[in-house]
Amino acid sequence: MYAQGDGVEQSYEEALKWYKESADNDNASAQFNLGAMYQQGYGVDQSYEESFKWYKKSADNGSAQAKCNLGFMYEKGLGVKENYDRALNLYEESANSGNMYANFHLGLMYEKGRDGKKDYESAIACYRASFNLGLGQLPQELNPKKLPDLVKIVEKTHDILQDLEINKNTLPELNRTVTHFTSFGVYEKILSSEKIQPLRMSNIDGCNDPDEGKVLFKVLQGDEKYIPPIDSYPLITSFCQGTPENLPMWNMYADGAKGVAMIIDTNSLIPKTESKMATTALQIEKNTNTQNATPARLFRVLYINRENGLEGTTGEDGEILKKLLNLKNAIDELGEELREYAYKILIELAHIVKYDDYRYEQEWRLVRFAFKGDITNKTLKPCPNSQRVYMDAQTIHYQEITTAPKMKNEQYRYAKYLADKHNIKINPSKISFR
Repeated sequence: MYAQGDGVEQSYEEALKWYKESADNDNASAQFNLGAMYQQGYGVDQSYEESFKWYKKSADNGSAQAKCNLGFMYEKGLGVKENYDRALNLYEESANSGNMYANFHLGLMYEKGRDGKKDYESAIACYRASFNLGLGQLPQELNPKKLPDLVKIVEKTHDILQDLEINKNTLPELNRTVTHFTSFGVYEKILSSEKIQPLRMSNIDGCNDPDEGKVLFKVLQGDEKYIPPIDSYPLITSFCQGTPENLPMWNMYADGAKGVAMIIDTNSLIPKTESKMATTALQIEKNTNTQNATPARLFRVLYINRENGLEGTTGEDGEILKKLLNLKNAIDELGEELREYAYKILIELAHIVKYDDYRYEQEWRLVRFAFKGDITNKTLKPCPNSQRVYMDAQTIHYQEITTAPKMKNEQYRYAKYLADKHNIKINPSKISFR
């Protein structure tokens, strides 16, 4: 409850205290979640060694997901000396319990092999089990030789996601802050409590662009019947680069220029762990107070020319479009029988691709992805009369608040009271409005 702010004020420190008490009494789920908090650095200093210790206790008490995460740490040498055999054994134990991620990583290990020995038959069996658990049941008559090709789609998609991800190594020097435009009501909800509340995240229904989530599939020239349903899309929060003095952004995203622009230290949006780790083995234990979803990740939006498609951009984005073209060719080679499953793999990437009609926004997105069925009413807090939700209470550092051009004086005074309460600088917009 404290980890997610479910019914109480969100606090990783309080969550850590209760997880620790339960973990000391040999509760496998609490031990797992304690390991996850040390791995992510939530409420504590990030430590792979401590994470390994608690994952091992959880695995010893029977947690299949802990065995998967432990296998990943042995495979990569995180918090423990690298050990291929131990990783393989842990993946196998977890996979035998029906864990999707363990099956996938086990398939990768079998396919890559060791000392020149590869086991394609076992790899295919593991991939089939993984996709059945995560993407829906694959037809039994499917040609098993095609499954490694589907895995290649996963790897190509992940490669493009890494190119678009903002992390400590790729954060541009001039983009140390980003701006989040929002309504006064949301601003009040975030700052009215003693502790700053989580950022709002929206699903596709909360976005203005009618092509939201569809642009990637359109430029790949796919059949719209294969586009995954809305309820399997990730949740996002949007930011723009540059000055908040942007009248179109005020009008579009700040309640008709009556809301606020919250200027945020970009570093506070960046996860403390490597994204490659977060999107592979290390997931959150199901059926606990911590959600089975990837940690939120920060991406820059890729803008694609509506007319030229994959041929329309040069420079850095041109290289990414070449990879997208390569991805398109790989999907085309799969044939009809696997296209539906390939499209499901693209869901996260699809949510950070837009037509360049919106390039003026210079948008970055905080994205949190969860497999269908992992998001429940217990882990999301609905915002009244909308499809929007609040989740993922990261420690966001608000450097400054700018109030909108149309905000009235009495509302500005209340906005200033809330900002002063949290020692955040606040100023009215310099844009004149009569």
